[in-house]
Amino acid sequence: MELDPAKVHQWVSHWLTLGLNALEESLLDRNERFAFCFSDEPGWADLHLVPQLSNARRLGCDLSIYPELLAVEENCIGLEAFRLARPEAQPDFPGTIGP
Repeated sequence: MELDPAKVHQWVSHWLTLGLNALEESLLDRNERFAFCFSDEPGWADLHLVPQLSNARRLGCDLSIYPELLAVEENCIGLEAFRLARPEAQPDFPGTIGP
């Protein structure tokens, strides 16, 4: 498709921000606060949240506007399963993430 890298970055950032905004709003609208997105145990949303926040950081997105998401991420990365699943914990990790 020969897309300009800047346009790809803009496209990814746009959709990433929309998704993070929607999830932050959903978490703020909960009647009950949980340690993770929707429960006191990690679930499907949490499994996807952690790598998305990592991508957002790599792209330079300001995550300070997502306190609920960051709190959930903190709870996730405190768990061994999440730490072991990180790219840098894999035996074939090349030493850098991203371009």
